Amino acid sequence: KILAKEERLRKSLKAKATIELENSAFEGEEIQTGESCLASSFTLLRPCISGVEGILRTGVSAAACSISLYRKVALNCMLSCYNLATLYKNGLRYGKWMWQVELASILFTDNASFRASSTPRPRLVAGVRPSATLFQASEVISTTLQAIIHILTLTLAVNSGRKLEAKYPIKSDHRGFQIKWSNSAKSASAGSLLATLVGSSMSNSLHSDIDAPPQGFLKRSPFQPNYISNNVFIVSVFQNAVTALVNHTGRPFSVCFLESRPLCLSVSLSFLLCIVCIAETFPYLNSFIQLAPYPTPASRVELLRLLLLNVSMSFFAEYFNTFFLRHDIWKERNKSVCPTLCNDSINTAQSAAEEEETLLFEECQQNSIIVSFICFLMFHFSIQILKQPTKVEAL
Repeated sequence: KILAKEERLRKSLKAKATIELENSAFEGEEIQTGESCLASSFTLLRPCISGVEGILRTGVSAAACSISLYRKVALNCMLSCYNLATLYKNGLRYGKWMWQVELASILFTDNASFRASSTPRPRLVAGVRPSATLFQASEVISTTLQAIIHILTLTLAVNSGRKLEAKYPIKSDHRGFQIKWSNSAKSASAGSLLATLVGSSMSNSLHSDIDAPPQGFLKRSPFQPNYISNNVFIVSVFQNAVTALVNHTGRPFSVCFLESRPLCLSVSLSFLLCIVCIAETFPYLNSFIQLAPYPTPASRVELLRLLLLNVSMSFFAEYFNTFFLRHDIWKERNKSVCPTLCNDSINTAQSAAEEEETLLFEECQQNSIIVSFICFLMFHFSIQILKQPTKVEAL
């Protein structure tokens, strides 16, 4: 309806401008101020200034989206530094499809979050503006607290996986990714190193041991599912969805979480994927992603508890940080939305902002039903995790 009205207004103004141009061509009138200058492309020739509010709303939502994007980049950088400094250095490896699944989840969630954060709200709230820089106290404290929570959760998950591997070892020769010299004899020469790099054709002339089979420079065994890779994969996918959910700007600058269906679906399905992988309800999905089966129900419950603590602590860290340091934003976010907006003016014409708010309210109701159904599925699979019988699988 809004677009149709704008199209009719545009056509009427265009027709009126064409008629005036034809009349001025016959009458020989002079060019008016603003019709032929460098700023003519940016001059509003409509008889109202409604476009100014649209420009302000778009600018405010863009500024809030950029701050949210910087926070996500900072969190991802700190988590990547932790992964490179500890996990990958100590031999963490992913399966063939783990990277693809995690990357698809990241792309889907980030794309939906960016589109929702850059969509302005119908009305501009006076006196409430986003942070001017990422180095304000509220932004620094919130980002630091979330990074500490995520790193602590990931560390506990890795320690849990190591305890499981020590207590229930998987019968396999896989010991993670280790860089070793292929010629582990008493003396290693430059010739032996060159032979390992260029292949086995020169090994006979450079090695004293002719009958030894040639080996690669990196002794990397095929990937075998293990508990550490399980926990890191599940926690990483879950934390990416938590980051998009907690750091979404929402009201009063852009559409909120429930008003954006792509964001609701991406975050909810990421949560559901993690819980389904822990519950092992679909063994074919776990085997496709190359996840090792957990030996005991207690290990599944422990990982589920870590995920719940992660999302709750991250949410409350952002909530209380906004309450104490940005109370104006907190008041607008927690202001109740009046649902009587769609019934007030039945016989009177609504403004564009009122019509857009009505559409957003209807979208919020529909998305609430979808999110409630996905939450019911997550609750169902969580109950399955808690009710699983205690048994130890022979690995």
